[in-house]
Amino acid sequence: CKQCWLIGLGSGLMWMATIAIVMQLIPYLISCGFEPGKATAMISMMGFFGFLQRPDLGQGLERFAATPNALLLDVRTQEEYADGHIPESRNLPLQTLGRTELLPPARETPLFVYCLSGVRSRQAAGLLRRMGYTDVTDLGGICNYRGKVVK
Repeated sequence: CKQCWLIGLGSGLMWMATIAIVMQLIPYLISCGFEPGKATAMISMMGFFGFLQRPDLGQGLERFAATPNALLLDVRTQEEYADGHIPESRNLPLQTLGRTELLPPARETPLFVYCLSGVRSRQAAGLLRRMGYTDVTDLGGICNYRGKVVK
């Protein structure tokens, strides 16, 4: 889909920028006396690539299925939800999350949140935590999801 392509392009550009930085950082560390293998390991240990990691949707859905009383929230628009969503999910668009009557009253209810690319699910997870929910998992996006969807 066009949105997936644009997301992929953005991710690709981010990777290229990161690689350019690393290509400059490794020689610098070597010039400071680090062995090449240790320089690479140091960058890895610094969590340099951590900001690029996305949640694993498949693993998250396995955790959801194994968690009693958990809710799976799709924070995309109603139109996106109608185009196809993960079975057992409940549509709660990001714009409506502030309406607490749509959310479970028990703040310890396990909530698993997803959207298309992972941007809205990250925002929603943060909002839910600020609202006092204590067990919130950001599953990321379903853009590249190949599992079962229902319409």
